[in-house]
Amino acid sequence: MAALATSTTINVNNTCGIDFGLSACKIACSRGKTLSELKQEITVDPMGDFEVASFVAVGDEGGYVVGNTAKQQMASRSKYSTSHVKKLIGTNEKISIVNSLGKTIETTPEKISSVLLKTVASIASDVTGSSVTNAVIAVPHDYNDAQKQSILKAAELAKLNVLQLISETSAIALAYGLDEKVNGDGHYCLVDVGFSSTKISIVQSDNGMLKVKSYNVVENVGGNIMNENLVNICIDQFNKTNPGKGDLIKTNVKANWKLKAACEHAVRTLSLANRANIDIDSLIDGIDLHMPITTAKLEGKCDGIKDVLINALNETLSNANLTTGDIKDVLISGGMSHTPLLKRTLALYFKNPNLINDDGSKIKPSEAIALGCAKQAGILCVLSSLSGQANVDRESIEKNLTGEVRALTLSMSVGNRNGLCTDVFKRGSVVPNSKTITMKSGVGEDLKLKFYVGERVDPNGNVLLGEVVLENAEYATKSCTFNVSVDKTGTKFEVTVDDVTQTIVDGGDFFGADEVATMVADAKSSAAKDADVSCVAKAELNDYIFVLLETDEILNDIEEEDVEEIKGKVNEVQSSSNKDSSKLLVELKEFVDEIISQYEEEDDEEELVIVDDGGGGDLD
Repeated sequence: MAALATSTTINVNNTCGIDFGLSACKIACSRGKTLSELKQEITVDPMGDFEVASFVAVGDEGGYVVGNTAKQQMASRSKYSTSHVKKLIGTNEKISIVNSLGKTIETTPEKISSVLLKTVASIASDVTGSSVTNAVIAVPHDYNDAQKQSILKAAELAKLNVLQLISETSAIALAYGLDEKVNGDGHYCLVDVGFSSTKISIVQSDNGMLKVKSYNVVENVGGNIMNENLVNICIDQFNKTNPGKGDLIKTNVKANWKLKAACEHAVRTLSLANRANIDIDSLIDGIDLHMPITTAKLEGKCDGIKDVLINALNETLSNANLTTGDIKDVLISGGMSHTPLLKRTLALYFKNPNLINDDGSKIKPSEAIALGCAKQAGILCVLSSLSGQANVDRESIEKNLTGEVRALTLSMSVGNRNGLCTDVFKRGSVVPNSKTITMKSGVGEDLKLKFYVGERVDPNGNVLLGEVVLENAEYATKSCTFNVSVDKTGTKFEVTVDDVTQTIVDGGDFFGADEVATMVADAKSSAAKDADVSCVAKAELNDYIFVLLETDEILNDIEEEDVEEIKGKVNEVQSSSNKDSSKLLVELKEFVDEIISQYEEEDDEEELVIVDDGGGGDLD
């Protein structure tokens, strides 16, 4: 696996792993100086909380209140609070919030996210006794470039250096040691049950190397839908004993939040017990709510979740060309992974597989993403400490380093030749990454490079990202060596030659999951066309014509009349109805070579000089 950028030493005591969740954030830290010594643990704040609720509120005296304290204010101070900001990451939407002066202000998702990130880093610093300024942060596998950049901006505002963004899928795989299972090769199904959705990934482990084979997001299968169903049960029951009052709860912000909080707590209780009680004093108009709820009654209301989840599992396995029998193990994670209904559905679907983390003996499923991020951060720190050291087996360290991958291939073509695209970083290659390339221009003074994103050989089937011109007259006749690099987000590409760096594009292509899927599907359907000999031959013909007309080496020393004759032949070839580019290329080359050969013969005659030594002897 390619190494990640680690040019400076990073102290493990100053790093953390962050699970930046929709409803809550979790922090974990690594400790240890060598790979074998690295251990991860969840950071617990002074109040004993294992997570920071993703709620931000304006305090009475200004400033921000974060976490569970802000969450508890939602019922009484909802206008001063905001939550679930992660769903707005990467958008241009503004967040309206009332400040301590009673004035409504607009802020950005990045600003609110930075407050959360600053808080979790501060908690990690307080608990560990070290200033935590570096982090590995998990993001959804299908985050597009705009969303990744938004997370990085939020971290920058929080004065937090992001060592790497890794997908939640990679973090889960790391937490459960798939990168370490040399004898555990196979396909794994990762099911991450979150607040608003469930994410399903099929991951292949091959000698510790991880590859995501397919990925699926199942909306409305998570903790939120169960909470909402329980809220509806409570409102229906409240209406029966207090006609018409239940409907008032829906429009009363304070009552609504009080009921939501009580139902959320009850859902968690029902994951461990068969019965829970919901007790709220003065829910609305001075009326109390006291009612029992059973697991069976809640699951009866949520029975549709099972069918949606099974359909999503079928689709995810199908996309990976696998069946349930191909799955070695199922790993469940996420804040709502403890839900009995979901676990039973998975066990039934996979015919009672060995759910590695079902008993929680290895790690808690809700902590998997944070622990995986902390593990990645620890490996990065170990690798950075080896910088410049001789006789160090860096490869043995780097193979444990999970790199995020590019969703689409970055390819390159030269100048205006309209030739085939050459892959620079293939789809699935790790980032950050770099590649050294050597080539000759042969097309004049400058070396013009065009960079594309897409899976097609034909550049017309890809998206042009940008063009870089390497200005140097020597590149026309001499080889040029340059470096192409992509940053840790996979969105910034640069070309460096002779210590001068040019940016191809900064911010990437902003493709979302749907666009990526469409381009990959197009490449598959066009594979036969792209691989056809005629496609290659056409590219070679275009390349030959471009070099022929643009370089001075071929046409510079022949008469204008012959130049025009060659150009006429080029026009004839380009407008020919004959689609066999291979034959046209041979025909054009023979025509050009015949004209050029006449000048070579004349040069040979001029160079032949007979010297008579006056003795009539043989020539020496």
